[in-house]
Amino acid sequence: MILLTKIRMEKGLSKAKLARLAEIDQASISRIEAGRMIPYPKQLKRIANALHFKKEESEILLQKVEIEDLKVICSKYL
Repeated sequence: MILLTKIRMEKGLSKAKLARLAEIDQASISRIEAGRMIPYPKQLKRIANALHFKKEESEILLQKVEIEDLKVICSKYL
């Protein structure tokens, strides 16, 4: 997920630091960023909280992720 990588880097966080803050293992963060894993809504909420997103920003992130993930799935399987 290019969007997550961009936001994480803008916030100056490593994958390891984001994983600790979001209480998600680092391998999952890596897979999500690489587009090899679609995050569950609960994981997205944890990530958004770790990045100090407001509720509105979290909802926008979720919408963008859903669109981006659909594009990835379509490009891989269609």
